[in-house]
Amino acid sequence: MDQSVLRSFEAGCVQEEPPGCQTMCPLHVDARSFAALMGRGRMADARKVLDRNMPLSMLLGRLCSGPCLAHCRRAELDGAVNLPLLERACVNATKPLKIMPLPATGRRTAVLGGGLSSLTAAFELARKGHGVTLFHHPDGPGKTLARAAGDHLPPEAVDEALTVLRGMRVTVAPLEALRSAGELAEEHDAVFVGQDDPLLDFSGLG
Repeated sequence: MDQSVLRSFEAGCVQEEPPGCQTMCPLHVDARSFAALMGRGRMADARKVLDRNMPLSMLLGRLCSGPCLAHCRRAELDGAVNLPLLERACVNATKPLKIMPLPATGRRTAVLGGGLSSLTAAFELARKGHGVTLFHHPDGPGKTLARAAGDHLPPEAVDEALTVLRGMRVTVAPLEALRSAGELAEEHDAVFVGQDDPLLDFSGLG
């Protein structure tokens, strides 16, 4: 067979490609497997699917806006599978997987802020074996996020996220513990600033 014809056949085959819902998910969660497990009542296994790709699923699983919905094949029949509701039900009823960080790299990172970007950055850096200190506003990390999310994100979900981070050897400290920007740079190999935290204030840093 002519190679150009063969390639055109291959391009038309989607059996080995991920479904649209998974492709459109920013985290590429295996939505099809997750929904199937939820449908069978296997919530603990469904939580494992979430935790495989979703950092701090107790937060993101409750805040997901469902970009997959517009690409669900069920929408062509009787309506898309409402994965955000399934995710909330799953994280409400189950516990997250215990995360085993990679071996310590010896590198120190500072994460500033208590918003979603800072919490997830702290998670990913710790998972990769880096030492992480999360500096936050006196109100506490995640508090502004919880207030903004309302009923979708109860305070205990933020507490659970912090418990997970501490279990990954993340140090949580108030922003006032920093004496100067120079000290911050000298004592850490990298600094992450969460600009989604409106309470983050550097006015006290020299």
